[in-house]
Amino acid sequence: MIYLVTNQQKLFESEFYSLMTVEESLKEISLWEVIQVDSETSGSDAHLSDFMCIQLGNDARDKRLVIDTSTINVLVYKELIESKFCILQNAKFDLKFFFKHGIVPRRVYDTMIVEQLLHLGFPHVSLSPYDYDRNNYTFPYHISSDGSRTLSFALDAIANKRLKINIDKSVRGQIHWRGLDDTVILYAAGDVTYLEKIMWSQVEDLKKQGLLKAAQIECDFIPAISYLEWCGIHLDQERWKAKMKKDLQNLEESIEALNRFVISDPKYEKFTYINPQGDLFEGSINKFVNSSK
Repeated sequence: MIYLVTNQQKLFESEFYSLMTVEESLKEISLWEVIQVDSETSGSDAHLSDFMCIQLGNDARDKRLVIDTSTINVLVYKELIESKFCILQNAKFDLKFFFKHGIVPRRVYDTMIVEQLLHLGFPHVSLSPYDYDRNNYTFPYHISSDGSRTLSFALDAIANKRLKINIDKSVRGQIHWRGLDDTVILYAAGDVTYLEKIMWSQVEDLKKQGLLKAAQIECDFIPAISYLEWCGIHLDQERWKAKMKKDLQNLEESIEALNRFVISDPKYEKFTYINPQGDLFEGSINKFVNSSK
């Protein structure tokens, strides 16, 4: 069931969802152990943009809540979101918007990061359907205009691969001008419909590959790296410039010491002899210093 939580007055009931009060939503979420979390925002930079709505879902209760943050303060859900196990897709993006409001989820599972972990080393190259099938590949993909398949870790690609479900993402580019109409509400609820199912499918693969611990480490680190991106780091420009100057000085001194060593040792004579009739750099010390051998 899909519910819209809003303080905006609705003149007509919708055939696609029901209305739910804030109080009812808080009581409902308190019964959940796991929350599927997503958001729609007015832009991609949390410093310049904000939530348009947040979506919370739970499989056990078969509930999808779309919360209109233009009329409801997202902080109402702070305690519940921080206390639950949250499943997100590309969690680093959404977490920065939650941090903006002082909401800090810590128990996070990211379906995108885990899918990337399971497919480390797969190249982002386009393959024909024939080559994809012939090599028994199973990685998630997007289909290009020419029919080729390219590795993708987007939600629709992962859902298609793991659940054989097609998610239409075409509405995403229309949200800014449509607002929370029926089409956008259904789309938003859809993004918290499949995350838990994807997670359990991934867990089976993680077990087979012995990657459960690695996945936990990856997911545990997401709030930290997201918080770092949100807050930035303090950089003392003068100290950094002084370090750069010292590093350059050390490099120049090391090159000079290496040059003296090469010149003083007869066995490196072939690297110090310069043929004035040939290539200016043939046999020069430059060639020795820049060599990887």
